[in-house]
Amino acid sequence: MLNGFRENTTDITRLRLTARLEVSRHHADVSGDARGLEELLDETRGLLGATDPLAFRIECALEEMRSRDRSTANSADVWERLQQRACAYLPPHDQTLMRIRSFEAQYIRRRGEDGDVDRGITLYRQELERRARLKGEFAYPTSMTRGNLAYALLARGRPADLREAREILEQEVAHRTTAYGPESDFTGLARGNLGRTLLRLHESGPRNSGGEEDDLPTRALAIADSLKTSRGRRFGRRNNATLSAHLLRAHALLLLGLIDEARTEIRYVRAFVTNRGISIERSWYNELCRRLEA
Repeated sequence: MLNGFRENTTDITRLRLTARLEVSRHHADVSGDARGLEELLDETRGLLGATDPLAFRIECALEEMRSRDRSTANSADVWERLQQRACAYLPPHDQTLMRIRSFEAQYIRRRGEDGDVDRGITLYRQELERRARLKGEFAYPTSMTRGNLAYALLARGRPADLREAREILEQEVAHRTTAYGPESDFTGLARGNLGRTLLRLHESGPRNSGGEEDDLPTRALAIADSLKTSRGRRFGRRNNATLSAHLLRAHALLLLGLIDEARTEIRYVRAFVTNRGISIERSWYNELCRRLEA
């Protein structure tokens, strides 16, 4: 009887802490203040133990928040250590552990030390194989990691990487359109990255006049137009996703020789980039500004 009472009390405590996690995470996202998550983590460790799955879940949310403001190198070290601790206590199929591994791969890839890009891609491949085995080939977590791998390949940018990224993203767009719908944010993310990949492929090497490569910017422009309309309608003009669609459109217009139209898109993005909460890919934006001299 006593054991049953303790188990019931623990379950109630876990439910209460889990509910507070959602509130604290939302507050941190809106305000940039992570103190609620820090206090919740301390309380959870005291009540349930430092190795409880919920403690790792809260710590993951807290480190995700902290990673927005600290250096990439520092974040890479933090996620690597957290992954090592989480692996010792969480089962391989645990969602929090999978999320921690994804952040580890992301920040290691972006850190900038010798071999980091290649290592990040290797980590994504390992996680993809693990998720496909544990969750299924077409499960949401597997699809997410497949998209992350494609983006990492796009960022590394070797010709073979771009071809592989395109193949992955073509498959992902088809799968996500069927499984989640053409207007889904998840589908739109894959479509946007596919558009960028098509443009990079167009720029990556010699092309035969009249070949399939010549149509890639036109196809990317169609993707950008669709995303700009759907995201603007759903999220508004100042949303990060909407502005990324404008960047994609500017890039496609540039490659199609429509310079004035491309400059109009860049100026549109420039009007919002200094606003609080706007977080576009600065390297892409800066490169387009330089090439257009806008």
